[in-house]
Amino acid sequence: MVSACSFTVLLEHPASAIRQMLPSAFVRRLLAGVAMGATAITLIYSPWGKQSGAHLNPSVTLTFFRLGKIEPWDTCFYVVAQFIGGILGVLFSALIWGHAIAEQNVRYAATLPGARGTGVAFVAEMVISFLMMAMILNVSNSPQIARFTGVIAGALVATYVTLESPLSGMSMSPARSLASAAPGGLWNSLWIYFTAPPLGMMLAARVYLWLRGKDAVFCAKLHHDNDKRCIFRCNYKALLRNNHSQGDNVMKRKKLIYGVAVIVAIGLWAAFRPERLFVNAKVNEAMPSGVANASETVLASGSFHGVAHNTKGTASIYQLVDGKRILRFTNFETSNGPDVHVYFVAANDASDSETVRKAGFLELGSIKGNIGDQNYEIPADADLAKYRAVTIWCKRFSVNFGTAPLNSSAAVSTQNR
Repeated sequence: MVSACSFTVLLEHPASAIRQMLPSAFVRRLLAGVAMGATAITLIYSPWGKQSGAHLNPSVTLTFFRLGKIEPWDTCFYVVAQFIGGILGVLFSALIWGHAIAEQNVRYAATLPGARGTGVAFVAEMVISFLMMAMILNVSNSPQIARFTGVIAGALVATYVTLESPLSGMSMSPARSLASAAPGGLWNSLWIYFTAPPLGMMLAARVYLWLRGKDAVFCAKLHHDNDKRCIFRCNYKALLRNNHSQGDNVMKRKKLIYGVAVIVAIGLWAAFRPERLFVNAKVNEAMPSGVANASETVLASGSFHGVAHNTKGTASIYQLVDGKRILRFTNFETSNGPDVHVYFVAANDASDSETVRKAGFLELGSIKGNIGDQNYEIPADADLAKYRAVTIWCKRFSVNFGTAPLNSSAAVSTQNR
């Protein structure tokens, strides 16, 4: 929790120099993911992690208890220790960072549902918890790769923080979520993190038992290739003895895992289109033909400001000589992304995504490019008295990239064509 709180302050607090250097929310999540993944790997392979089995999460401990690998008393001790450790970690972070940890963008590194609501957050927590436990069981019980369980777990944590956290905040742990929720009084959605992660992990355990059988769970340690004493119902030596007799089954499992991994990778690529973070779509449209000089009237104009991504440029509404109206971006620049659209918003401004959803909007079409001048025809029946702002909106993740509040003008210079 000290790591989570500290990196959240450094990457999200408005006064942080790192936050000001990194306007992209995706890049900040990527760095936070790498930091949290590295923290998980360090703890798992630390002397304490090797001794305890590196159970940092009540969902993991309860799942192994259900699998019969942990004694009831040890289960209670682990779960209580996990909750106490999480709370102490947040309190210690508060001593380090002071009032900064309570700032609106930090909020004790709380895990909260994203813009798509509690239902999506619940499903997302179940899915990532299912995948994490499925990985732990399959990798830790495969003799050839068991020692890499902690590395893969850290990689998954980094991936989840980067890609999944906009949906649920990325918890997988009741103890982690309670530790952040308690100081800030953020109780409304805490039930998600007490139910979805244990359910997801226990479901993964049931699927594993169905596929491989009860005898295929050898121990509850995440890293067993060491000389530390094991307190669990351990049968790790049997796993090593079976190393040479599992060739065919291992090959079949590898093929299954590789096949699933390819499908998941394709699905994630289609959903997130990560290459667009590095590839800009540039356009340079002139004003529509047939409107040569200054025969247009600027009805309204405004400058873009960033919300989720750094966005700049000018949005202007022009009345053309034939009566048509167009929305024109000049000196425009924002981040590229999947399924990005241009919205008129029925509000004076939109400094967050929630305003766009609540106020209502009129879509003008998919964005033509994330850099450059471009035009969008405005429907003849659009009420410009109602729609007073322009927003760059990512439909895929329901995120407001940036908004330009429009100010009416009887005569605005057309020099930015």
